[in-house]
Amino acid sequence: MRWSESPLGSVRSAAFLCAALATVSSANSLRNDFAYDDVHIIGENASIKTLKTLPDALTKPYWPGRFAKELGLWRPTTTALLGIEYAVAGENPLFYHVVNVATHAWVTVLVVLVLAELMTLAAAFVAGLVFAVHPVHVEAVANVIGIAELLPAALCLWACLIHLRSGERTSWRIGLAITGLYALAFGAKESAVTLPAVLFLLDAARRRIGVAELRGYVVRRWRLYLPMAVAAGVLLLARFEVLGSVAHPYGPLGADLLDHVPRIW
Repeated sequence: MRWSESPLGSVRSAAFLCAALATVSSANSLRNDFAYDDVHIIGENASIKTLKTLPDALTKPYWPGRFAKELGLWRPTTTALLGIEYAVAGENPLFYHVVNVATHAWVTVLVVLVLAELMTLAAAFVAGLVFAVHPVHVEAVANVIGIAELLPAALCLWACLIHLRSGERTSWRIGLAITGLYALAFGAKESAVTLPAVLFLLDAARRRIGVAELRGYVVRRWRLYLPMAVAAGVLLLARFEVLGSVAHPYGPLGADLLDHVPRIW
């Protein structure tokens, strides 16, 4: 068997097997309770505990409590999902962990599908197997609020797959579909704002895009990047309304410790 041949024969089979491995390898998290930030963002967040108050929660910072704005996080997509999960399961952590494990399996499927557009199926299959069991995913899958990592990953990969399969020129239908996924992903976690750059790099990985080719590239793709830019602008303005700033000046929790380690600077 040559390396370019798939041991399974189809991308669907490869994706299914990788998803099954992801599910089995993370199934032990189903026994977990709420832990660490789960307690604050779910257990102590009264605004997500009824469907009546959930819409109002979408206009508030992600973290509840006194220092909500100072932490600089606004994630309405994640908040909405956690509120829906609470309406279904209440304080029972099992359902939340089932959602996390299922989303990890979904992300793994999308990893295989996206990579299969860029490389041989055999290589995409091996990459999917590694992704399924890689220990870097443990915190995102095992902690309930890790859904804020899993959900935007799934949405962004879905957008990448649509983009890779859309051909050389983006239509309004494809552009708006990807923009919808982009807005949801950005609303799930701030790092998803980088998706337009990822889409450009995917195009660059498949063909040379030099300075001379940029004008033609923009002509073919402006229906993609224009609505994404509008969506990003709207969400950034909304962040400003909710948090009082687009990006809060305070660094991540614990970053102040770097001040005591001059060698790092």
